[in-house]
Amino acid sequence: MSSVKPWTESICLIFLTFAALGVAQEKTPPGVVLTGEVTGAQNKTYFEVPFTVPAGTQRISVDFQYTGKEERANLDLFSTVEVINGGQIMLSSAKYWDAQLRDGHRLAAIGGSDSHNATQPPGPPGPPGSIGWPTTAVEADELSVAAILKGIRAGRTFVDLTASHDKQIDIEADSGSAHARMGGTLTIAAPAQVHIEIHTAGCAGSVVHLLLDGKEAAAPAFVATSDAGASSTFDLTVGPGEHWLRSEVRDNSGKLLLVSSPLYINFPK
Repeated sequence: MSSVKPWTESICLIFLTFAALGVAQEKTPPGVVLTGEVTGAQNKTYFEVPFTVPAGTQRISVDFQYTGKEERANLDLFSTVEVINGGQIMLSSAKYWDAQLRDGHRLAAIGGSDSHNATQPPGPPGPPGSIGWPTTAVEADELSVAAILKGIRAGRTFVDLTASHDKQIDIEADSGSAHARMGGTLTIAAPAQVHIEIHTAGCAGSVVHLLLDGKEAAAPAFVATSDAGASSTFDLTVGPGEHWLRSEVRDNSGKLLLVSSPLYINFPK
């Protein structure tokens, strides 16, 4: 075992565990503990910290502990979260999205291709993951930066994973005299009956799923193959507290086609 003096003030701990080949390791105490301070100025840089490796070592395991883990970004400063990234993939950020909604943050859905290949034609006809596939659709009063940003901040967005340019989805909810659309807030005296309509276009033959607080809330609704535009209706009893509704449209095989932004229930405005 070898020790190394601290670099500077101790705010970062690096634990190195050495393992010899063929020796079972269960919660082996670290052989070396390095302490020091890492600052923002060292971002995207490298620096060397020497330590002694015991003879016979076949593997080095590294573990980190650091201060500041409890510090989080203030998501009240954000209007959206990227829930779709690249091609047809629904990232684990969907779980992160629901967790932030559960904490009371209003976050509309956006998605992007994350394409790094400008030589590919926009898709389609390009492959999934090419520029514009998937597409974030925004309801805007006009084709201007200001209007598009206004629509995003109002939560009037959905993600089209097929880059179809004709698929649409919107959500409306009513409870008594209260009414709200996707991105808006429905204020109810819970528990209450809530009537929900999910409007789709260009989704004939698909299946509409309604999620309440991130979980499937009712039996999926099939969109008739003869309908270019349709409304799927659901009726739920919603309990007290803050909730959110969102919708996903999938094909018959379960492939994700559209993801809506939330409609909020009893959220602060």
